[in-house]
Amino acid sequence: MSEEYQAYKLRAHTALKQKDTQLGELAAQSKNEQKLKKELEKLQANVAELAKYNSELQSYQSSYETLVVEMEELQKRNDELIGHLNAASAHTKQLEESWKQRFEALLKEKRDMETEHAVALQQVEERNEQQYASVSSQLQQYREQSQEIISRKNAQIEELSSNVDVRSNR
Repeated sequence: MSEEYQAYKLRAHTALKQKDTQLGELAAQSKNEQKLKKELEKLQANVAELAKYNSELQSYQSSYETLVVEMEELQKRNDELIGHLNAASAHTKQLEESWKQRFEALLKEKRDMETEHAVALQQVEERNEQQYASVSSQLQQYREQSQEIISRKNAQIEELSSNVDVRSNR
């Protein structure tokens, strides 16, 4: 019996060792499973986050494509407006040059007319001075002639008066 007891003890000891080993392995497996569960949860969280980022990325790509189309339309409109601006600018320069030439021509015409006016005015003034001198001279002559005539007439009146007095005294 002691042999049996020893064999039983050995078997029990071996069984306990196996149980301890199995329990250790189970505990190690449980720890590994816990680690793997945590890793799995992290990976699932990362996958969810990546899915969210992927959704945002698709939204951004859609927005980007819309913005690219809109930008191309705006660029086309900008090019059209620049073309209109350049045409308007060229037309404005052409008008400005035309008006500048017309202004210069009118300015030259004005100066020419002022010169002609000054010459004509000078001629009129000279003619007026000549006419004034001529009229003054004629007026002086008329005055002198009038004085002479008045003197003669006064002399005639005096002579007639004296003749009338002489006749009345007789």
